[in-house]
Amino acid sequence: MSDNSKLFVITGASSGIGLSICVKLLQQGHRVLGVSRSEKPEIVELKSNFPNTFIFCEKDLSVDIDSFPKWLFSLSKLHGKFSGLVHAAGMIEIVPIRFNNYQKMSELFNLNLFSGLSLAKAYSDKRICVGSSSSIVFISSVAAHIGSPGLVNYSASKSALIGAAKSLAKELAPQRIRVNTLSPGLIKTNLTEDKCGSAFFDKLEPFYPLGLGQPEYVADATAFLLSDEARWITGIDLVVDGGITLGINE
Repeated sequence: MSDNSKLFVITGASSGIGLSICVKLLQQGHRVLGVSRSEKPEIVELKSNFPNTFIFCEKDLSVDIDSFPKWLFSLSKLHGKFSGLVHAAGMIEIVPIRFNNYQKMSELFNLNLFSGLSLAKAYSDKRICVGSSSSIVFISSVAAHIGSPGLVNYSASKSALIGAAKSLAKELAPQRIRVNTLSPGLIKTNLTEDKCGSAFFDKLEPFYPLGLGQPEYVADATAFLLSDEARWITGIDLVVDGGITLGINE
């Protein structure tokens, strides 16, 4: 293990973007505490491939949100202080507005927004994170920038995440904690494919000048925001979208 290795907390670690971020950081020689609601085969594989640097924590981040500070503090006492937090856990649900209701909205906001803010509150505790060169990255979405039918709840939660991160960046700057968001374009993961179907990807691919994205592309950008190379970057939303937000492809 490198002398420069750090310890990072990654939520949504069992699949898609979160899993790719874990792999990227582990390959860089860092220690990773991956959080997921269940120990899927991908988690078992990570534990096997990185037995000394990957730590798994099973937790449902959509419930008991106010308990996160105590929970994260207990983990820091066990494993050491954290140098970075990535909130990649999230859910997407296509709900036309006529079928929308408070329960659907609250379920999605709990995981996509409220859990992330509670994690940030916990992370800002000086007993939990390192004193300098510390970073929080929230995984948002281009859905916060461009409209899409049926994604009212999802877009709203991701837009709110970007706004909250800017305020957090200002508030936590005196502690030298950087806070940024990253907005990926359409990434083909188990989550998005299950919710949207393969036809959805086929329909949208022509609108991406650089083609559809892979989770690894987001992991590369996230690793940069976590690194010391991004030490003067805070309060931004880094759009990693293959050019979809440039406008209409002719």
